[in-house]
Amino acid sequence: MKQLRYPGRFKREGRFIEVHLPGIGPFGTTTQGLDLDEARLMASDALTMKLQDIYGYRGTYPDVPDSVPSSHKRETWEWIYPSLEVRLAWRMRQMREARGWTQQEAAQRLGLSATTYTRWENPRTFNPTVKTLERLAELYGQPLVIAIGSDKEPAQISRRRTSSAPAATATA
Repeated sequence: MKQLRYPGRFKREGRFIEVHLPGIGPFGTTTQGLDLDEARLMASDALTMKLQDIYGYRGTYPDVPDSVPSSHKRETWEWIYPSLEVRLAWRMRQMREARGWTQQEAAQRLGLSATTYTRWENPRTFNPTVKTLERLAELYGQPLVIAIGSDKEPAQISRRRTSSAPAATATA
């Protein structure tokens, strides 16, 4: 399954590093930072806001490219990722659509109202709890992995399954 990410072109412009995200909005989206870390952070924030706006207006996301363009002398390209909430809402929609379910069908399987489920797929209103993520992981038969800090020595917590779906796993 694809990741929700878009290519960003990094280019030094005077004392700033400019980041341009083509294909996000009618003319692309541009932001800048004083150094590379700030430019990356600003690009992620700009991408998050634009995707929330586009989803709110069209109910969908722009096409996700498969690769970044080649870098040239004065510019480099990197993947830019939106916020976790936007990526989770997008992933929910991808998993639901892969099964051919409507939002109403997914809501019924979770014992929710269609309105609640629709809010979960909306990147502006999706603010999940761990319990919500556990329910979604179980519904879609996916592992739940939550990592905080180093992944070199993860502590795993297994949850008891309540159905035939795989157990959720948290990594701290």
